[in-house]
Amino acid sequence: MSIGTSRLLAFVALLMGCQSSVPERPANAISIGALLPFTGATSGAGETLERSILMVAEQINAAGGIAGRPLWIESRDTHSNVEVGLAAGQDLIEQGVFAIVGPEEPDLAVAMIPALNRAQVPMISVGASSPPAGLQFSSYWFRIVPTGTVLGQALADRMHSDKVQSPALIFVNDEYGRAMATAIQAQFEKSGGRFSLVMSFEPGSADLSPVLRRLLAVQQDGVVLVTYPASASSIIAAIPEMAGRSARFYLTPSLRSEVFLQNVIPSQVEGAVGVSAALPADASAFASTFATRWSGEQPIVGDYFYFDATAVAALALQAAASAVGPGFSPRDVQKNISPVTSPGGLVVTWEELVPALTELRGGKAVVYRGASGPLGFDDSNNVAQPLIQLWKIQNGQIIPD
Repeated sequence: MSIGTSRLLAFVALLMGCQSSVPERPANAISIGALLPFTGATSGAGETLERSILMVAEQINAAGGIAGRPLWIESRDTHSNVEVGLAAGQDLIEQGVFAIVGPEEPDLAVAMIPALNRAQVPMISVGASSPPAGLQFSSYWFRIVPTGTVLGQALADRMHSDKVQSPALIFVNDEYGRAMATAIQAQFEKSGGRFSLVMSFEPGSADLSPVLRRLLAVQQDGVVLVTYPASASSIIAAIPEMAGRSARFYLTPSLRSEVFLQNVIPSQVEGAVGVSAALPADASAFASTFATRWSGEQPIVGDYFYFDATAVAALALQAAASAVGPGFSPRDVQKNISPVTSPGGLVVTWEELVPALTELRGGKAVVYRGASGPLGFDDSNNVAQPLIQLWKIQNGQIIPD
C-alpha cells in the first residue's frame, strides 16, 4: 500500500470516528485516482494537495455520491520520480479508476499518456504546465494550468519591460525544465532579446560547479532559473558574487514556494520576479473554506487547481452516468469533461457542487466555474482562458508584483 493511500484511509477512519481500524473501500464505490508527491524532491506539497481533493469528495458524498455510489479517492505516492510514479499511475488504472488528477511532475504526466490512451482513462493535469514541444495530442489528457508558452511570454515581456538585454538562462534537464526554458527563450528572442548563456544541469546533480563557473564567466543583467527549490537555492547560495551585480533573478512557477524562501538568504533574492498561474479576485473565499476545514491551514496555489481538477472529474462522472446509465465507462467520463465546463448550462461555482449534481442527475447541463477561475477547454484540451500572475520577493515574502 502506498503512503498516499494509507494516509487517505487513515483520514477516512478519523472522519468515521474509528481510529482503531482502517475502513474498506465500499464495494459499490466509484474511484478517482490521484498522483501526488508525498515523498521525494517535491514532497512539501503532497499532503495539502490531497486535502483539497478530499474536500471535493466530502461535498459529493454528502450529496449522495455519483449516481447513488460513494466517491472514493485512491491516492498514490509518485515519490517525485517518473519511474515510480508511472508504476503508481498504471496501478491506479488497473484498480479501475474512472479518472486521474495530477501529477505534479511534467515528466510523469508525459510518460502516462500511452497508458491513458490504451486504457481510455482521462487525466486532468495540474503540475504539467510545460510538456515538450511537439508532443502528440491526446484526447485523454486535460490541463487546467497555463501552458509554458503563455507563462514564458509573460516573463519575457517583464524582462523587456525591465530593460534586460542579455540574461542567463539556467534550467534543469527534465521535461519541465527543457520545455519551460524553450518557451521563455523563444518568447524573449522573438522580441529582439538575446541570452548571454543558456545552460542545463541534470536533475538531482550534487555538483553544480560547472553551472556556477559558466554563469560567473559571462556578463549578464538577469538570471532566469527554471528548476526546483533545492537546486535553485543551492545555485543562489553558491554565488555570493552576484550580490554586487545589477542582475535580477527571474523565477518560474516551481519556485513560488515557501520551501524555496526558507532556503535562501532573503537579501540575495530581494526583488526577484516570478511568473505562475494566477488566482481569481474571489480566491479568499476558497482560502477561508480550506482553513476552516483544516484547522487554520492556508492553501497553496496548487490546492485551488487540484480541487478544480477533482470537481471537474466528479461532475463528468455524474454527467456520464446520467447520459449512459449504470454501465458508463472512463471513456464516457472523458467525453463529458469539456461539456461540464463549456457554456450552455447552469453556471455553478466550486461552492455549488450539490446543485450541480442535482442538475446533472436531471439530465441538464452545468458550467463549472472553479476556485482557480474559468475552466473551459480549447481544442487541445488546455484551459481556454488561463489566469497568470507576476509576483516578486520582497522582505522575504512572495507578493503580487
